[in-house]
Amino acid sequence: MTKKYLYGFIITTFNVLVANAAIAANDAWVQPATELLDILEGGLVSIGAPIIGIGIIGLGLWSSLAGNMDWKRLGFVILGGILVMAGPAALRALLEATGS
Repeated sequence: MTKKYLYGFIITTFNVLVANAAIAANDAWVQPATELLDILEGGLVSIGAPIIGIGIIGLGLWSSLAGNMDWKRLGFVILGGILVMAGPAALRALLEATGS
């Protein structure tokens, strides 16, 4: 019974390795994913930046009405804004570094 599973595992592993080598030989399969990344990169920044800005304004209004400032929350909102703005550029740099 164990030999049967071992043979099945070896055959499956071989098929996966051969298929991956055949796919990697042609770079055309990457193009739809990189086009999607371009669309997402522009969309996330154009949507995320105003939302973070509105969040900072809302947090400022809430803090002024409540009479105390939650600096930790403000720091996380600003950190989130930085990640929204820099994240897609970092992803693009990683993809260009790998040669995709």
